[in-house]
Amino acid sequence: TTLYIIDRKKPAFFRRLPLGSKEIDQLVSESLQVSTFEARKMKEKELSFFNGNEKPAPIFSELNPYFNKFNDEIRKIISFHNNRVGISFIEQVFLFGNGSKLAGLSENLSANLGLPVDLINSIENVTISGDLALDVAHLNAIGALIRYEK
Repeated sequence: TTLYIIDRKKPAFFRRLPLGSKEIDQLVSESLQVSTFEARKMKEKELSFFNGNEKPAPIFSELNPYFNKFNDEIRKIISFHNNRVGISFIEQVFLFGNGSKLAGLSENLSANLGLPVDLINSIENVTISGDLALDVAHLNAIGALIRYEK
């Protein structure tokens, strides 16, 4: 997982976290004794890993320590940024990439960070030709192509 901090509409810094959706696949795989492929398919069925209106399956409560650690790491990065620049604060969080499609993730982050969290699912002034559709899993690659200069 990579966090990008943009301050006053300019990139300030980024930090990589050694946590991501592959770890969720691994935890679900080990707990349910299924292949990581099967675990990924469960995750992609938009099952919520967070408490909501419905009581989550027992496996989801086993993932709470993972999500607590994930939230703590993000808080540390935000705190580092705030301490580094002095009078500044994070106003909003944007999610993109394949892991951002995890049902309930944006709501969980928003509740734990006390910030609005939105999923980026389109990019202004970017058109994709043919039958292709913009997939949030590929936003990093699209951003790299936009920045590429010959």
